[in-house]
Formats: sequence, structure tokens, C-alpha cells
Amino acid sequence: MKAVSTGGLDMSRLTGCVARTQATLVGLLLVCLLAWAAHPVRAQEGGRPCDSCLAATPEGWQLRADYLLWWTKGNRLPPLVTSSPQGTPRAMAGVLNTPGVEVLFGDHAIDDQIRSGGRWTLARWLDTPSPVAVEGSFLYVADDRRSGVFSASWFDQPVLARPFFNAGNQQEDSQLVVFPGVLDGRIDVSGSSDIYSAELQARGTGRRDARGQLDWLAGYRYFHFGESLRIREQLTSVERDGIVPLDTRFELADRISTGNDFHGVQGGVAFEFRRDRGSFELSAKAAVGNLRRQSRIRGETAAQIPGLDPQTTPGALLALPTNIGTSSDHRFAVLPELGIQSGLRLNRRLSLACGYSLILLHDVARTGDQLDRTVNTSQIGDRPLDGPARPAAQLAGSALWLQGLNLGLDYRW
Repeated sequence: MKAVSTGGLDMSRLTGCVARTQATLVGLLLVCLLAWAAHPVRAQEGGRPCDSCLAATPEGWQLRADYLLWWTKGNRLPPLVTSSPQGTPRAMAGVLNTPGVEVLFGDHAIDDQIRSGGRWTLARWLDTPSPVAVEGSFLYVADDRRSGVFSASWFDQPVLARPFFNAGNQQEDSQLVVFPGVLDGRIDVSGSSDIYSAELQARGTGRRDARGQLDWLAGYRYFHFGESLRIREQLTSVERDGIVPLDTRFELADRISTGNDFHGVQGGVAFEFRRDRGSFELSAKAAVGNLRRQSRIRGETAAQIPGLDPQTTPGALLALPTNIGTSSDHRFAVLPELGIQSGLRLNRRLSLACGYSLILLHDVARTGDQLDRTVNTSQIGDRPLDGPARPAAQLAGSALWLQGLNLGLDYRW
């Protein structure tokens, strides 16, 4: 019986993802084609579409709901799980840059596959000499739920290990998870992320005619991006007459989470061009403000020696007393968003919209950036630290982008 292992470059998973993406895009295209095939809006006289009938209503309520098919810049992880061929010496098992070693998970990006989400916008156009609206919107993008999950055990591989750089001898090293006659075990890695944003702004029309309009935007924006990464080991000693008593069980867990919360003042412009039932809009906006970054690292090891009470000590491998804790800071940030959108008015109140969006944010704290793979093993097991304080706590940042397609309905009344 073979355990299921996911992670790394899985061609069947990649093929399935591509197929689902193609099916979704074809579905979006069919919806647009069906909308274009709908009956045009008719003027009260003459039976032909007219610009005045199709122009956007300058007052009243406006509600828009969009389905999002987005993806993000991946979260780069260091090598986290390795294997070696049967017969590899214990001292070389799973150690990077040794003959036959293979990286099973890590050394690549996760959370870079397509995600679903939604954006909802409600606006109230006021009865003023120049059209002005108060507009609120909320955006949510779900986790991709695939690329950051990995599992393997002694059913899968004769040798499993977690690689690290040893601060003591300044060489590559590894912690064993599975090794014949020494350890039976399994390792599970799970990563996830969440994205949501809210806006409250005024939207005014600077120039307007039958062919289009130029709007200005000004208001407030909040944006949240968070990630979590958990590495869990379950080990059983099978070595007779070894240092560790036979059948001793260990459970180790490294947990890293990050949060990024942006608050800022936002401004921008949107230009819409209309012709018959169709419309095309370009928008650009940017928010400037404060980005609060936070990193939280936790780790523990639970040991159960036969005949003794279980014991739990702080730290596992990449989360040890030298870096366990919470770090945070505040910094100035700019969050721009660009949008391209085409629309089709189905009647005086209802429109179909398809488009593309791009959001950028720099210096975002991500879980992969917080991992310090240099380890001082003297502190493992809650022993006194002897030597450099590694792994070290580090609040590092990198650029984040989100982009993708939108399909929505716009209703005015």
C-alpha cells in the first residue's frame, strides 16, 4: 500500500489545473457571446438603439457583482523535505548536495495557482449638479488549496529527511524522518493564504457626453494579505539498543504565519468609452498609507518514552527558542491597481462586464521569507544555547502582485 504524496512538480495535477482553467475561460467566453446575441435595447421610436437610451444612469443606485479568476506571485520556500536512495549512509541521508539526494518539497514557489474570488460594489449616485456617487466595495480571493500541500511517510520513501545548514560545523545537514532500522515516520506540510480588501470612496464625473465619461475617484482603502505554513512530523524509534529507547514517539511542529494590513488614502481616474450597447473602461488608482507587517513563529516537540509521562519542549527544527515569537513593524507603502473592462448593456438597467485587474504591493511579509534554514542544534530539546543564535527572527519582505480576469453583472435602479 502506498501513501499519497503531493507537492513538487506533479504533472497530473498540473494538467488538471490547466484543463480546469481552459474550461473556465471557455465558459466565460460563452457567457459573453450569449450576451452579445441578446436582443438590443430599442429606442421608443424608430426601433434602433440610441446613445441616450444606453447611457449610464447618472443618479440612483448601482450594484455590481464580479466573479474573479485570479492568481498571485508565488511564495518561494527553501528545501523542506528530501529523500535519498536505499543504502545511503546515515550521516549523508537527505543532506543537500550529496549523491542521489532529491528535494521532494520546497525549493520552489507555492500559492501560485489560479484562485476564485468575488468583488461586490454598491454605489449611490447623488442628485447634484455634477454627478457624484458614494461607493463601497469588498474583494475576497480564496486560497488555491493545492500547491502548498505535501505528505509523505515510510510507505513512500526508504529515507526521508528535513535539510538544514548546521551553524555548528558550517555544513549542510539533515534531521531524519524515515531511515531503515532507525526511524519510521511521516511528514505533512500545509500552506495557505487569504486575501481581502475594502474600499469606501467618492466617484465624480469630470466630463460626460453620449460617447463616454471621465470620472475621478477619492477615498479610503484597506487591504489584507496573510499566509500560514505548518510542518508536522510524527516519528517512532525502531532502533534497538540505540540512544533513544525503542518505540519512543515524537511529534514535532513548526508553524509560521504572516499578516499584512494596509490602510491608505486612495485616488484615481476612470475613463469609459461607449458605443451602441458596448463600453470600454480604463481605470488607474493608487493608495498611499501605512503597511503593518507581522510574523509569528511557533514550534514544539512532544516526546512519549514508553513507561514515562509525555514531555513537551519548545521548538522543533526551523522554529526554535532563538526565533520563536512575534515580530512586527510599520512602513510607508503604495498600493496601485490597474483595470481594463469591456461591458455590454443588456437593457436600461442591466449590463454584463468582463475585464482584467492588476494589484501591486511591495515589502510584503511572506512565510517563505521568514524561514532561516541555518540551525544551531545545541538548543534542540530545550538545552542551553551554545554558539550563534540561529535560526534568527527576521521580518523580511518581498513584492506581491495579484492579477486575473473578472466577469460580472451591473444593475442600476
